[in-house]
Amino acid sequence: MNEQATTERERIVQAYERRKKDVPVDRYSSFNLLNLTQGFLRDYQIVRILRGAGIGSLANLDILEVGCGSGYFLRQFVQWGADPSRVVGVDLLPERVEAARQNCPIGTKVICCDARQLPFDTASFDVVMQFTALSSVADDGIRKAIADEMMRVVRPGGVVLSYDMCVNNPNNPDIRRVTQEDLQRLFPGEHQRSRRLNLVPPLARKLGGSAPSLIGFLSKIKPICSHLLFVSKRAES
Repeated sequence: MNEQATTERERIVQAYERRKKDVPVDRYSSFNLLNLTQGFLRDYQIVRILRGAGIGSLANLDILEVGCGSGYFLRQFVQWGADPSRVVGVDLLPERVEAARQNCPIGTKVICCDARQLPFDTASFDVVMQFTALSSVADDGIRKAIADEMMRVVRPGGVVLSYDMCVNNPNNPDIRRVTQEDLQRLFPGEHQRSRRLNLVPPLARKLGGSAPSLIGFLSKIKPICSHLLFVSKRAES
């Protein structure tokens, strides 16, 4: 690992350590009513955008998540019909890998590795995805290296799926937005679609989880949404 990559890795590790101290315990909990509401709207759009890219079922597909954290989306994809033995997650931080192994169904593989050097053969997966992993990476060169690896391991006709912050958060300098232009450049493909999702955090937290219908309505106003869901289908040849 070169000096630049080592520095970025240390920055990421320190950022997650700070979050343990500074972020309220229930901020990202699925039992938080706001997260439950926004999560439902997000997950609905994930399935919708995948179906629009030609994926009618997750059965018999090989699926990889880069930066899987504690395994939320690995579990979701199994719940949506993926075979656990064909679902793989990777993460840079050993404690997150251990949490994912404990949380995910038997058969799911979770590996601790640097996403710039994925330990998989070229064209190994039908779906390669990342959820708020790229926004945690500040360095453009490292972002591109991760994206290049994601494109390397996705099969022709397969898809890359991304869900990430598309606006900067002035209260969180550890996060750097990932724009639609960034994604179009990093993940070239013949079918690219995107949708803005989830209210910006300050507004969402003011509303809380007491008004899911209002959150759903306001989420249709794209300028006040903070995340971008993006899919790119790799050309067949």
